[in-house]
Amino acid sequence: MTIDDQVDSLLEKGLLADRHLLVKHLENVSYHRLSGYWYSFRNIGKDGEWSFHPGTNLDVIWDRYVFDRQLRLLVFDAIERVEVAIRNDLILNLAITQGPFGYLNLNNLPGIETMDNNGNIVYTHRAFLSHARSLCMRELKNGNTAVKRFHDRYSDEHGEYLPLWILLEIVEFGTLCHLLWGAPKGTKRVIARKYGLKSPVILDSWMGTLRSARNNCAHHGRFWNQRYPVKPILPDKKNIMWHEPIELEDSKDKAFGTLTILKYLLSFIAPQSSWADRLEALFARHPKINRGLLGYPENWHECPIWSDNAVT
Repeated sequence: MTIDDQVDSLLEKGLLADRHLLVKHLENVSYHRLSGYWYSFRNIGKDGEWSFHPGTNLDVIWDRYVFDRQLRLLVFDAIERVEVAIRNDLILNLAITQGPFGYLNLNNLPGIETMDNNGNIVYTHRAFLSHARSLCMRELKNGNTAVKRFHDRYSDEHGEYLPLWILLEIVEFGTLCHLLWGAPKGTKRVIARKYGLKSPVILDSWMGTLRSARNNCAHHGRFWNQRYPVKPILPDKKNIMWHEPIELEDSKDKAFGTLTILKYLLSFIAPQSSWADRLEALFARHPKINRGLLGYPENWHECPIWSDNAVT
């Protein structure tokens, strides 16, 4: 449909909107993208046709869209801090124990080769090394001065392989996850304990969740009213902040679950951060946003992780 056709259709379905403003919005944001924010305002007929709930206003839909766009920026900001910290954790722990090129040995990354449910290897150490070389060549082409300086001086000895502290600053988030998942159990245990987690399996799962959320944010996907396929593992019942006075297990695959994990990690990484305050300021600017659609329980503020002294 043309923009005018789209506008005619929405108005016929009962949307209350200024036609000129609706045209402007649809010229900049696709019908399909915006539809995710009016989805809950639909009445579905027996014939499959739908119309808007009586009184549905464009302003409310657009408010949801603007809120979600700004929420993604906040989420991306928090994930960046976590990502940079995990990169450094791996640099410090792997480089010291294995050397700058220890990653070339599969025995130093015992968990990097992963399998699907049928037992087929879907990610190999060889594929990782091939990608590491391609990243070096990419950064040389892009004029990365650190990569060029090392390559010019040491390529005769190391070829296109970079020392871990350079490589870990240029790998994508997904590759970073594979390196963490592949690291020796002892290394993973040390990193997990830095964040108050007894089991590295929990941190592994959180990185998978954050990878999914990061990809969604990077590609401008909908964060509001969304469930994530990668469900994080939460600490057991002994760690009561995750279970009392509210049970976070019920919200872990929704936005609130991801936001809570980020709030918890930032308490270690950047305790002086105003990130949680900026998140609350965003909600204050959009008072019509229903927190329940993001997985917020009614008494969410009673969760110790969201209090000022969440981590002690």
